Amino acid sequence: VSSLSRRFTGDEAELRDYYEIPELPHPYDVLACQQQNLGWGARVRRRYARTVLASLLAWLGTGLVVGLSAGTSVLDLLLLWYVPSLGAVMMGVEVCRTQWEVIRERERVLELLESRVAAGGDTAALLVFARQVQDVIFQSRQRHTRVPGWFFRRFKSADRADFQAAMRDLQTVVARVAPQPG
Repeated sequence: VSSLSRRFTGDEAELRDYYEIPELPHPYDVLACQQQNLGWGARVRRRYARTVLASLLAWLGTGLVVGLSAGTSVLDLLLLWYVPSLGAVMMGVEVCRTQWEVIRERERVLELLESRVAAGGDTAALLVFARQVQDVIFQSRQRHTRVPGWFFRRFKSADRADFQAAMRDLQTVVARVAPQPG
């Protein structure tokens, strides 16, 4: 942890209260963080994949317009526009593919998490489930390219308001299923 702390170069204020978590009994507080992580990650990745896809389509379309307006042959258009950009186009396609893969996995686990929270249960079983969810989150971060930080920050405040509402809904569900103290 000390090594990671020294390497961190961002604003420490952004690490505090990162998730919008209401007062919830343990382990529902952990599951709430995971719910937000899964939901927020899927949303940001979907937005990013759509942006990359739109950029790819715009680039390909621009090439077609430029080629048609200049009266170039199909071969010249391919050689002068598309072949030089093939690496970037392929990278963009791969980014979109992997982002959609992560989105599907996160949404699948999010549905399981919401069902599990709604069903309630004993603390030990919920903690085992939380560990499994955390493993999925970790694996998705290890295997796939993450969304650039600037892209995430661009929409953070608008997304935060939506997740605050989701946490109020979760708080209502937990109040119904969690054992009450005393």
